[in-house]
Amino acid sequence: MPFFESGNNLISNHSHNHSMGIDILDVIYRLERRFGIVMRREDWIELMRKNGIADIPVGDLFALIKDRIRSSNAMDDEIDADWTWPAFQIEISHALGVEPDEVQPDRWIVGDLGAS
Repeated sequence: MPFFESGNNLISNHSHNHSMGIDILDVIYRLERRFGIVMRREDWIELMRKNGIADIPVGDLFALIKDRIRSSNAMDDEIDADWTWPAFQIEISHALGVEPDEVQPDRWIVGDLGAS
C-alpha cells in the first residue's frame, strides 16, 4: 500500500513499505544536524498514526525534537530553550520554502506547509 492514500491521506498498516517524500527527508536531515539528534522513520509514522492521517502537526514534531534533545543530552535545556523554537522554525522553513513565521504549532507539515 502507498504511504499516502487518496482522500484523507489515511495511513497504511504496512509501515515497512512506506516511502518518504524528499521534503520530509530534508526536514529530518536538517533537524538532526541542527539539534545533534537522531530521528527514526518510526517516529514519523507514529506521529501520523496518532492523528490518523499522513500529516504531522508542527507542535507534535517540535515536542518530538525536544524529547530527542533531552534524551540525547545533545544540549542543555535551560541554556538552549530560548533559541530552540526559532532554530526549529528556520530549519522547517528552509526545507519547505516557507517563511519562518508560517511554522506554528497548530500548522500541519504537509497540509499547511506543503511538504511532499
